[in-house]
Amino acid sequence: MKRSEETFLREFEASLGAETKFDAPREEGEVIKFKKRNIYAKKAAFCTLAAVLVLAVISAVAVPTALALSRSVGGGGDALTVGDLREMRCLFFEDLAFYDDGQKNHIYVIKNEEIVTHYGYDRVTAEAENFDDIRDKTVVEAVAVIGIPSFVGLSDELSLDYSMDDGYIRRLKLSGEGEDLVIDDVEQFDKNDPVSWLDRDKKNLPAREECEQIVSGMKIEEVVQRIGKPQRDIGSGAISFQFDVADGSILGVMFAAEMTEENGAYVRNFYVWKAELDVDFVPDISEGFGRAL
Repeated sequence: MKRSEETFLREFEASLGAETKFDAPREEGEVIKFKKRNIYAKKAAFCTLAAVLVLAVISAVAVPTALALSRSVGGGGDALTVGDLREMRCLFFEDLAFYDDGQKNHIYVIKNEEIVTHYGYDRVTAEAENFDDIRDKTVVEAVAVIGIPSFVGLSDELSLDYSMDDGYIRRLKLSGEGEDLVIDDVEQFDKNDPVSWLDRDKKNLPAREECEQIVSGMKIEEVVQRIGKPQRDIGSGAISFQFDVADGSILGVMFAAEMTEENGAYVRNFYVWKAELDVDFVPDISEGFGRAL
């Protein structure tokens, strides 16, 4: 037996951690067969283990996604309900509900408190230049390009708002209904102007329990997503809003401005400094004119 073949055999045994030593084959052809047989067996075992791990990962990701999508359109005991959408804190607007799960943007069409249609798109975030191309498109079509809206616009008109990192709120002015809502125009508002955040005629007022969840450190976008827009700007030199509550009380929230770095650029954000229920009514000092800070 050649020295190189014997060396190979012993090294191969060691690599396998074999407890039993193999007798050296007498012919070179047997060594070759031995090498191939064991190397192929080792490769097969490795490939099998890799395949099992890959399938496990795919199942962990794909199965929940498939279940979520199958539940979203109804039709069974596991069907996603409108109550589920409320627990998921979806944004409700007309007959639509919007939801961002971190990977997909979802739109649910609701009729008679039942989900009748579901649209799912790869997750995208709003970019300023994309708003030039969405006029005359439906909201359902636009979500594929600019993502889901941040919150409802104004109560006295059909509108949806996108709060942008460039310091502006872009408002979609709409017509139509349901999944046929069409974008007629796009308006732009300065986030630093308190008037841009107001909805003086809001009819869907938050419950007291919802207002109790507003705490220091929340961004203004999160506050508006949770309880809607404020009705009055009462600040002087600072952003201070009043929110009407469903039980007739008033929530007062003061915000502090802070410059933060996001995606390589400095952005001015507003965070809750103080939130207090049962405050006294104060007239809106900005009604009829803007008050940029």
